[in-house]
Parts: sequence; structure tokens; C-alpha cells
Amino acid sequence: SVCPRRRTSMPDEVDLSFVFYVSGHGLGHLTRCAEVARALLRTRNGAAPPRRVTFVTNAANCEVLGTREVDGEGGVCRVMHLLEEGVEVGIRDRRLDAGARQRDAFCIDIDETRDGALAFHRDIDMLIAEEVRWLRESRPDVVVSDVVGLAFPAARQAGVPVVLMTNFSWGFIYRPFIREGEDDGAFRSVVGREEEMVGQADGFLRLAGFSVFGPRSLESMAVDVPLIARPIREGREAMRSRLRIDEDAKVCLLMTGGHSLGVDFDWQTIGDANASSPSSSWLFFVTASMLGDARGEDLPPNVRLVPPKAYVPDFVAMADVVIGKIGYGTVSECLSSRTPLVYVPRENFCEEEDLRKLLERQRAGLEMPRETFLAGDWCNALSTALQMRPAVLAIDTDGARIAAAIIVDAAERKKRSAC
Repeated sequence: SVCPRRRTSMPDEVDLSFVFYVSGHGLGHLTRCAEVARALLRTRNGAAPPRRVTFVTNAANCEVLGTREVDGEGGVCRVMHLLEEGVEVGIRDRRLDAGARQRDAFCIDIDETRDGALAFHRDIDMLIAEEVRWLRESRPDVVVSDVVGLAFPAARQAGVPVVLMTNFSWGFIYRPFIREGEDDGAFRSVVGREEEMVGQADGFLRLAGFSVFGPRSLESMAVDVPLIARPIREGREAMRSRLRIDEDAKVCLLMTGGHSLGVDFDWQTIGDANASSPSSSWLFFVTASMLGDARGEDLPPNVRLVPPKAYVPDFVAMADVVIGKIGYGTVSECLSSRTPLVYVPRENFCEEEDLRKLLERQRAGLEMPRETFLAGDWCNALSTALQMRPAVLAIDTDGARIAAAIIVDAAERKKRSAC
């Protein structure tokens, strides 16, 4: 069905309509697209502009931002709340890409990833045809795709301009998984098709920490966009006061993008390390998804759970250090809040290399070997990272506004050419 129009704050008459194709593999894809959508819908003189935004994505991924069901023209629909003024976007629940399969928070499963990509591409022409039909019906002015390859041929066939907004492609991620020296033609075709699809973009918003991928035609049209990060809503002092944390306490937030730390991790090691070194004691915040089979009551006293619907960027800003994996969302929110990131390398995921270089240029990242992390031997890394917090951020974090302005310009050019 098309974007819902009843019992929501989305206007019936719009001057511009946008569709975002958002990968369901990694929360950072959703949060950065949501920030650009917020910028598109930002109020003007107290009134929301007459624009409509629809997200095509895995709807379950949107729950972190808050969704609800409403009555729409095609029946019950799901919408996502984006602005304090009550502005919402429609959600169209679709399987869009195979992504990468992870064994745990820090390890990509190559065999599972290959199998998933091969299976997905067996259906890709059917999926593209479905999107062509829907785009012709909904008639957006611009399609924006965050790493979703099938959006490009679908938009092209539907006659809608399509903009790529990403720092990598799935073809770039999959290419090292080609098995050299053996007949791997089917998987080579998957890699080639992914790169060919993104090469059909009409524009390219190249995000900070980007990797080089796709055909050379992308390079010539690339417009570099600064960091896109969710804003801080509640400051450090207010957060610590509300959570009853002393201002001089040392706080560490663990972030793993919703993945469990795996069966090899013993949470008690954190408590043991603090007990053996009281002068370097830390308070740790973790999300429930990281616990795996562990329960909240099994955690040592210096480990607290982040509330289920907490606004994570405020916890990033409140922390002295973040420990986690390198991904666009984590890196952008750590940099924008000037919180050092102690990162555990992620095996077999080549997006990490260019984001790591971005962290190094800002002197805001420190590597912790996986073995050290699993042993809970974090004190040295935390003490070093504590000295890394920059007084001034040497990188722009206004990417959402800039990306939105470019997308609006593309939509308005399409409108003018149709007159």
C-alpha cells in the first residue's frame, strides 16, 4: 500500500514526496536516514512543510525509534515518529538485502553471509519488479537508498531519480569472500550485480569514513557529506543527576549494535577487575541484547542495564568512554559527543578500515584486542582512552541538514523538468 494518509500528521496535499530504502542490517543505516528525514520534515515558522516521507525497510528494525499502527487508505499501516512536533513517516515492511551474518558482536560468518546473499539474489528480479510497481503507484519525487542495491534498477525503471547515500556497498563487503582458485561463478555474479546496481544512481552522497567501491562513474558524481549523527537531547550533567551518578565517577558504555557478546564472555570478569584495582573502578552500562543467556540479576554491582527505550546518544555523551565495534552509527555518535571509542576489531568486515582511519585522524579511537576484551582486562585501555577526549571536535557533524538540502534540490529539479 502507499503511505498512509488518515489519522496521522502526514499531509494529504504535498509539494514533495520522498522514499528511503533502508537496509535492515545494522542500526546505523536506520538512524542516519531518520536524521536526514527529520531535516526534510523540519518545521518552518511553526508549521511542518507539506512533504511526505516513506521508509521501505525491515519494520522490526524501526521499533528502536518508536512506531505505532494507524488507519490508512489501504487498511492498518505502521508509522514511525520522527519529530517532537508529531510528524511521522510511513513504513513499508520489505526484505531488501541479504546483509552480513554475524556469529556474535565482533565476527562475521563468511559461509552464512555467502549463502544468504546467494539465496537473496535468486529472488532479486522478482523483488525489483515489485518495487517498480509500487514506485509507479506511489510516485515519489526522489528515492534515496542507503546501501540497498535493488532500489536503483527499481527507481530507474519507474522513472524516479535515485540518490545513493552511504559509506560502502554490499558488493564491497562481499568481494573478499570470493573463493579464489575454484569455480565461484555464482557468488562472483552476486558481487558484480551489487556493484552494477549501485552504479545506476543519479547522485551519490558519500558519507564520512567512506570506502572506495562501485564503478568509476560513482566517483565522478560523489558529493562528500559530513557526519550524520543523532543529536544529544539531555546533557551530561542532567543525565548523571537523573541516574544518580556522581559527576566525578568514571562511566563506560558498551555498544554492540544489538548483538550479544556470545557465550565466551563472563560478565563477572568486569567486577573482578574493578575489585582488584579500586583506584581505577568504573561503572558500566550495557544493553539487554548484549547479555545473551545471562540475566540482569547475574551482573556484578558495577554493571547497569540501559533502560529498554532509552535514547542511546545521551548515554554516549554521558559516558567517559565507549567500548564497542566500529560501525558508522557508533563512530558518528562518539565523534559528535567527543566520547573516545575503545573498539574491538570485527573480523571479515572491511567497512571497518576506513572508519578506523577517521577515528585515528580525530585521535578518538583505541584498539582493544578481542582476547583482551573477552578476558575483561579493560583497565589499561580505559585509562588511556580517558585521556583522549578532545576539547574541540575537528570534524563537521551537520551532515543531515546538508544531505537533506541536496535531496530537496534533486526533487525540485525533477518538478521543474516535468512542467
